[in-house]
Amino acid sequence: MKAAIIAGADGFLGSRLVKQLLDNSITVFALVQNPEKLKVDNKRLKIIRFDLEDLSILEEVLPKSSDAYFNMAWSGVSTTVKNDYSLQMRNINYGLSTMKLAAKLQCGKVIFPGSTSEYAYSSMPITSNSLPAPNDAYSACKLATKYLCEIYALQHNLCFIWAPITSIYGPGRNDNNLITYTIKSLLEHKTPKYTGLAQQWDYIYISDLIDALFLLASKNNISSGTYPIGSGQHKTLKEYVETIKDIVDKNAILEIGALPYKTSRIDNCIIDIMDIEEATGFSPRVTFEEGIKKTVKYFAFKTKQI
Repeated sequence: MKAAIIAGADGFLGSRLVKQLLDNSITVFALVQNPEKLKVDNKRLKIIRFDLEDLSILEEVLPKSSDAYFNMAWSGVSTTVKNDYSLQMRNINYGLSTMKLAAKLQCGKVIFPGSTSEYAYSSMPITSNSLPAPNDAYSACKLATKYLCEIYALQHNLCFIWAPITSIYGPGRNDNNLITYTIKSLLEHKTPKYTGLAQQWDYIYISDLIDALFLLASKNNISSGTYPIGSGQHKTLKEYVETIKDIVDKNAILEIGALPYKTSRIDNCIIDIMDIEEATGFSPRVTFEEGIKKTVKYFAFKTKQI
């Protein structure tokens, strides 16, 4: 792989993917909305401001025949807007616009990160053949984008890779997800409150995820398809937060069961990573305990800065 395009290169995932590609001597065309957020000095990095509403203007700016086009851009990833229907539905057209641009640029592969929430109510491990069972507008629109882009790829002879990703954690992710909430609460000597945390879940450390995406792009024998990405390990959410407590403060109190579940249906996230293992040789390297120690260290440092 010599050159790649990354839309959303200034985000949590995109910025780390940029670094991975540059470290492997790959030229990166970084499509960003906030150029100042991508603080990287490298002659192989070409930063281009873009707008999801009008990707066609990039046809004259981007080179033809890039090896991969990563579409890391999605409007409305926060949990507070995942059921904002009008916002989420815009992404379907953004996805199709990306496919049209990639076709005109004759890109080798087009890679979209999906979400394992597309299978939230499935009780079986998620594979490339799993039946979807979305739990919100965000995951339903992810699925709609996937199916429409698959059809477009078939019609225009594009290699289209859909990669449903499990929950990601690691330094730099600072939103209201379960792991961040738990770590920050314990570091601030607060008592975190939870539901019963009976869900079976898979978590992947950020560097392992980036490795997986890099392999999907760089391996020459990859064909169009769905490649779920996770650690391949799962536990109950209760077990995860108890592990975090033992690392941060063994004497802390966790109020598990203090909050009601949002719905009567319990969602799960169990990943079978056989598809990506066989296609790329991917193997996660960071255990949950190792990743949490690194993440706790990051937030402990941030807390001291405040």
